[in-house]
Amino acid sequence: MAAIYCSICRVVDSVIKEEEVVTRDDLEEIVEGSGLWSVGNRLTHGFVLSPDVYRLDMARRIELEKLSAAIHDCLRGLSRVACISNHGTLGTSRAWAHIASVCRAGLPKQYSEIAFSNPHQYPLICKVDLLEGTDEKFYIVEIDAHNKHGMGYATLAARMRAFIAEHGATTFPGVAPMMAGAITGKGHSEMFLVWAKHEKFYVPEFHVFREEMEKLGVRVRLVSEPDAPVTITNIWDLDFYKTGTSQRPELFVDLPAMYYDSRLRDSLINGYRMGTIDLLIPPKPYLGSKGVLALLANEIKDPEIEAILLSQISTEALARVRDHLPATYLVTRFGNPDWKSILRSGRWVLKEGISSGMKGVAFSDEVLFEVAFDQALRAKNSFVLQAEVENKPERFAYFEDDGTYKVGQYYKRLTMHIAHRKIAEMTVTARPDRRIHGAKDCLQLGTVVVES
Repeated sequence: MAAIYCSICRVVDSVIKEEEVVTRDDLEEIVEGSGLWSVGNRLTHGFVLSPDVYRLDMARRIELEKLSAAIHDCLRGLSRVACISNHGTLGTSRAWAHIASVCRAGLPKQYSEIAFSNPHQYPLICKVDLLEGTDEKFYIVEIDAHNKHGMGYATLAARMRAFIAEHGATTFPGVAPMMAGAITGKGHSEMFLVWAKHEKFYVPEFHVFREEMEKLGVRVRLVSEPDAPVTITNIWDLDFYKTGTSQRPELFVDLPAMYYDSRLRDSLINGYRMGTIDLLIPPKPYLGSKGVLALLANEIKDPEIEAILLSQISTEALARVRDHLPATYLVTRFGNPDWKSILRSGRWVLKEGISSGMKGVAFSDEVLFEVAFDQALRAKNSFVLQAEVENKPERFAYFEDDGTYKVGQYYKRLTMHIAHRKIAEMTVTARPDRRIHGAKDCLQLGTVVVES
């Protein structure tokens, strides 16, 4: 059982430093020193400072490590399934066509060809969001393997945890150390992190991640889509973008969807197609789609979809992931689900297939849920319906703006950052209500592993 640290008893808790009291000023200095709250950013990137850590016992860590490996194996299998379904001459049945349609739902046009190439490539890092139910079981509510956001926040949470927890506390390796090890193992000491114009909000956390990576010997060159002609002129005209003759591919974090600078976008797409740039996160948006998560669940028990999944994913990995999945349906007419019976069977959450935070989310006990569901049913393969996980509130400590120490009730979401089939880091976002996402009233907590 994952025990939640009771802040009232923090004086006798061996995980927390006993020789000193953690103050709001201490934590504020860490956050401000990271640059996340530089001039003007505190209004947009603020959160509530907490002297707490999340405690995960060793037995449950082992459970989640096994789940992480299974998720990795499922993603690799789904990459192959998606590529086959979109090949045109390989997967030709109705079920294959349905899978292809789900994988293409919400796919930016610029990814239309490259997303289904290189079936053997999979992301170095992915995020998995978990809720802990009142039955003390962890449930997967989202798998996002096409998103570089969050690495900076995971790094910052680890810094705060390192200050709060006593020396020698058991922790996860960290996102930056695991990525740095993988990158240097490939023979690289530098990589490019390109951010699209619409990703400007995430730039402060990119800087946090870059600083940590450079401490570990990997130079990270931030490149903004609007400023690319200035910032990468010195590499843009090299032969590897044109002829593919470079001795070693240049390394990029990902290839974001770009709508502002078509020259930069086309150069990177061409480089990826020719194999002259290497990506830590390949351009496969469907690996971050909740619709593909519903395919993995196969709640409608379609025998052909099941056979397709098992042709590329081991029975063990699929069973382990499903054991941690709440019921998840693709909102579609495929398979003719009895939606009235399903909706009457419990409490549900309607989610847009490709979205972030709480965008496109509606709970079945809300007034306008039926309207939202009807609209989702008409939006082909763009939404999923997921059984609501009853996530009871837990007690966490926090600081008021004036430094006053308080304890409150919070709902929590755990985020596992997975790399190389292992947990690189686990962070916790907690809010006063069930709509848990990064917000000014949320807590951002690091994790410590304790004996069972």
